[in-house]
Amino acid sequence: MKTEQVGCAFARNFAKRGDIAGLQGVTVLGNNLGEREIMPLNVLLAAACAKSEGVYIIFPEINSPDEVIRLIQGLCGTRVWECVDLTAQIRPPNDALVLGLRWHLPDGKHMNYVLGFANLPDMPRTRRAPNTTLVLRTGPPGRAPSVAFAHNINPKKDERASEKRPVPVHLADMPDLMSSEEAVATLWRQTMRLKRTQLDGDAMIEAARAKVTFCLPGFAREALADLIVA
Repeated sequence: MKTEQVGCAFARNFAKRGDIAGLQGVTVLGNNLGEREIMPLNVLLAAACAKSEGVYIIFPEINSPDEVIRLIQGLCGTRVWECVDLTAQIRPPNDALVLGLRWHLPDGKHMNYVLGFANLPDMPRTRRAPNTTLVLRTGPPGRAPSVAFAHNINPKKDERASEKRPVPVHLADMPDLMSSEEAVATLWRQTMRLKRTQLDGDAMIEAARAKVTFCLPGFAREALADLIVA
């Protein structure tokens, strides 16, 4: 996260802090995690909301598409997780299944857009990593996204503009550590430029969005059909 391999300048700034920066790391072993194995993780995530700004969960033994599918099945077999099909919005150039995992915070008011990393060929460049990893925001909305919309530098739809609940949160809501709104806007512009450079020529560029967690081979549709929500 401290390097330009990650497309978000906010994440890079946050990770460079001398302290732990309120980011809690968790390693989960095993490659066939069912509801019994996921429940302790859910308890840990709920507890992290009171003491951390975010959590990253590394699954070092989950690295193939089939293993990622089983992970999604295990997570979404519990009530605080759900899976959304974003393929129609992203329109990938192949038959990839584009999914967004959602984790509901214990306050009942917010829902997390879970960021995913994996060593899978269908993932955008900025989402490839040696091991499957999920990164979650464990707090409420921050100011950076609002500043980006106020300065007309975020070309995407403001997902929080309506009264719809739960309110989505994601990693851009982490504390920005900036001295002013203009500094936040400047860093947002830097992030946009960096991502354009990193993803130049990447066929999966549209999937490098906060709402996307995983891009999986097309055969995952059948395996996950019963879990996907509208």
